Amino acid sequence: MSGLGMPLAHKRYDYERNLPMQVRFKMVIALTTLFDTLLSELDEEIILYQTMLRFVEDERDVLIRSKLSELLSNNAAKENLVRQVLMLRRARKGILAELALRLRVPVRTATLSFLMEKADSERRGKLEICQKELGILIRRIKNRNAINRRIAESSEEYVSKWQSFLLGMCNPFQGYVHTGQMKAKQLYGTLLNDIG
Repeated sequence: MSGLGMPLAHKRYDYERNLPMQVRFKMVIALTTLFDTLLSELDEEIILYQTMLRFVEDERDVLIRSKLSELLSNNAAKENLVRQVLMLRRARKGILAELALRLRVPVRTATLSFLMEKADSERRGKLEICQKELGILIRRIKNRNAINRRIAESSEEYVSKWQSFLLGMCNPFQGYVHTGQMKAKQLYGTLLNDIG
C-alpha cells in the first residue's frame, strides 16, 4: 500500500490516465512526429527504388550495346543507390524501434502492417500507399534484373561460341580427328566448306 491508501499496482495501471493533459498531449505529438518521420523515410526510399528501376531498365540497352564503360558506370550508380537504400533501412529500423517503445510493444511486432492499425486514418492511408508502392517497385526491379541476367548469360554464351568458331578457323586441325575426318558436331570449316 502506498501512503495514500491506494495499492501500488493500481497506481501503475492508472499511470497514463492520471498524467496531466500536457504530458499526454506531448506523447501523442511524439507519436505523430515519429509516424511523419517514418513516412518521410519511406518516401525517400520509394524515390531511390524508382531511380534504381530506371537504371535496371537502362541496363538492358547497355547489355545489348555491349559497351563496357557504360555498364561499369551503370553498375557503380546502382551500387551507390543500394548503399543509400541500406542507410535508409537502418534509419527506418531506428524509427520502428522508437515507435515500438512508445507503443509499448516488442520491436519485432512494429511492422508497417501493425503500425497501420495504430496510426490515425490519414497516416494509415499514407502507410498503405507506401507499402504497396514499395512492393510493386521491388517486384519490378527483381523481374527486370532476372531478364537482364538472362541477356548477360546469352551474350556470354554467344561470345564463347563465336570465339571457339574463330579459333577453329585459325587452326583448322582442331576440327579434325586423326583419320582426317571432321570431329562430330563441329562447326569448324563447315560454313566455309558450304560457301566454297
